[in-house]
Amino acid sequence: MTVLSLKNLMMEFGDRRVLDRITVACEEGAVVGLIGSNGAGKSTLFNVLAGELEPTDGMVELHPKLRIGYLRQNSGLESGKTIMEELRSVVSEALDAIEALPKTQDPKEYARLQAIIDAADAYHIDVRIHTVLQGLGFGDRDLSMRVEELSGGEMTRLAIAKLLVEQPNLLLLDEPTNHLDFRTIAWLETYISNYKGTVIVVSHDRFFLDRCVSEIWDMEQGSLRRYSGNYTAFKEQKALWLKEQERLYEKQEQTVAKLTDYIDRNLVRASTSAMAKSRRKQLERMERMEKPKTVVRRLNLKFPVDRAGGNDVLNCKDLTVEVGEGHRLFTDLSFRMQRGEKIAIVGDNGTGKTTLLNTLLGEFAPLGGMIRWGVGVERGAFRQAIHFEDENRTVLEEFSEYFPARTYQELREALARVSFLGEEVDLKVGTLSGGERARFQLAVLMLQRKNTLLFDEPTNHLDLPAREEVERALEEFSGNLLVVSHDRYFLSQVPTKILKLDQNGLHLLKTIEEYWQEEKAEEAAPAKEKKAPSGNYKSKEDRAKEAARRQQLSKLERRLEEIEKSLSELEARMSAAEADYEALQEICAQMEQLRAEQEELTEEWLLLSE
Repeated sequence: MTVLSLKNLMMEFGDRRVLDRITVACEEGAVVGLIGSNGAGKSTLFNVLAGELEPTDGMVELHPKLRIGYLRQNSGLESGKTIMEELRSVVSEALDAIEALPKTQDPKEYARLQAIIDAADAYHIDVRIHTVLQGLGFGDRDLSMRVEELSGGEMTRLAIAKLLVEQPNLLLLDEPTNHLDFRTIAWLETYISNYKGTVIVVSHDRFFLDRCVSEIWDMEQGSLRRYSGNYTAFKEQKALWLKEQERLYEKQEQTVAKLTDYIDRNLVRASTSAMAKSRRKQLERMERMEKPKTVVRRLNLKFPVDRAGGNDVLNCKDLTVEVGEGHRLFTDLSFRMQRGEKIAIVGDNGTGKTTLLNTLLGEFAPLGGMIRWGVGVERGAFRQAIHFEDENRTVLEEFSEYFPARTYQELREALARVSFLGEEVDLKVGTLSGGERARFQLAVLMLQRKNTLLFDEPTNHLDLPAREEVERALEEFSGNLLVVSHDRYFLSQVPTKILKLDQNGLHLLKTIEEYWQEEKAEEAAPAKEKKAPSGNYKSKEDRAKEAARRQQLSKLERRLEEIEKSLSELEARMSAAEADYEALQEICAQMEQLRAEQEELTEEWLLLSE
């Protein structure tokens, strides 16, 4: 079944064409990776699909039963609700219908309410919520916590959770793996691979695209081409397509040259003039191919260093950090950095990686311990999010605030190296996208020439060519690097040392593959095994209790299946007895009794599962 179809879709903003005659269809159950450089039109296409932008021309045909869920980049939640209230709000209409169901005596209204409940699968909403929260790293959180108390990354994860609980049959996900740790990414990859609906995902995570997607939509300058398979398959297919396009273009150019030469030589000769005119018409009618664009506009990064500094770059000893009211992130954390080291810090979300960087930069006061930077150390920082004091300044004006002694020509040349070209330097900084803000910070760091760089998720919001350029430049960087990242390709290429952060401090890992395998193993393990320490011995009594728990779970699951079957049968009887009000009242009473039992048993099942 085709869930959406685009035909000659065009989107223009003023005289700028962002989407250029796109024609593509998407089938039910497909997982599509939408890729392309920043500014290629991906977010515009998402906004058109979500109905938030009206296209300039062309058609968007959506299946009549399509329900769309849209996760935007950096989408957070601003709400006075608790975590549980926020997630239950996606089926608020269905929950109201459950409450109203016993009160109605009108069979038609009863059927309408029941249809709302069934469509949302509302009787199992709490089971869905707990499953999704566990997978997205909220398993140990107090669900009565207010949403506004969460961090930015946690809000993004909660926005994903809300979408997955809602279960739309078309998911539009814009960079869903940003702000996720390895374990959560592994869970999300499995969840999306098994999702019953259709998924279109914008991502620059090459591992994620290889593991999840069944096709790639490649956007270049507003045009779109579809390729079957994952990201690796796409790269091979696109290389072959480009090679064929180049062959066809060269062949056409040769034909054009021959026709032009013939016309020039024979047009003025009486004996051959007619033939030359015929060839000229042939040339005029020819649909000329554009030269294939094989070179993507790339960054040109280099982080020079003025002074190397001493051998001892950083010494942290017995560092203890708390946030909020008594929430201790880590205690007695100690580590050292020597000249030339490139250290990556990895760990689950919420362990305090960004807070650690901010503490090292002097922007957050530790509860205890010592931070000592070495002699001659000059620090530069890359933030996950950069905020501008005056958002009405242009890119060039803001850049000159950092380097007032530099000429405009020097500033323009530096900005050009991060792909702010021509009139793009006149963009207001307040309108910059996440990728443009990241490129702006890279330009600042290049001109600062610091010997020690602290990066917080440097590849978030960058497209694939830009990520590769950041990797190359930081590999060549001769200074010291301390970086927080979840980019698995980046972590396998750049760091010389990897430290895992948890509440007990920092632990040295041999390779990023070691950490990735640990996280996948923990994700695959049952919840009870995750909580048990290695080598934990279970007594005979413990094993007996576990067996009893499993037996009770099986019993509950069998009874819940029986209730589902009985409810279905009663609904069929209710439809058949539409005019028999006495029979309808008896059926409604039986259904209410079964639903009360269902709710009670579901609560018990949840407790035993946890």
